[in-house]
Amino acid sequence: FLVNCLNTVYELTEAGHPDLSMQMTRDLTKHLRYLLSCGTTVSFKEEAALTANYVELSSIRYPGSIRLTTDYDAAGNSIRVIPLLLLSFVENIIKHEIEIGKVTDICISSKVNADHTFYIDIYDTGLGYSDEMLGKLQNMERYTQENDEHIGIGNVYSRARLILGEQCTFRFTNRKDAGAEVEITIPVP
Repeated sequence: FLVNCLNTVYELTEAGHPDLSMQMTRDLTKHLRYLLSCGTTVSFKEEAALTANYVELSSIRYPGSIRLTTDYDAAGNSIRVIPLLLLSFVENIIKHEIEIGKVTDICISSKVNADHTFYIDIYDTGLGYSDEMLGKLQNMERYTQENDEHIGIGNVYSRARLILGEQCTFRFTNRKDAGAEVEITIPVP
């Protein structure tokens, strides 16, 4: 990611787009500062801001191909989550679903439930998970034990369960005609 962003900054500068180059440098600085300074947990509001910043960076790399829609429950802004909780899933969407010339929607919503849980829903309008990948993701205990090249989701799952507790759950599905979806439920003390 870092190398791709730096190459994009170079290419934008060479192509005579200093405004986009400056924007990308500024956004990349925010991204790196967050990654280097965050603790074991961050507020949901901070994680949502990092994710929006990442989408903005990616939109410079893939102009006109990414549309982010959010619907966040303000009551959840201060709830503690692990760093990169949202970003890891959004990064996977961008890596596997984005095509130049085709708009992919990334939708993220959150709400605080009456049963003292915090619910996060992330989905896209891409092709969705392959049957093989969906099968792996729906068996996360086994997935995290496998030595697989896709360590990001397994890492997020393991850190979330360790830091936020065993009641932190992840549900992976494909939406009908709308791409991949992950639903995350976090217990709220």
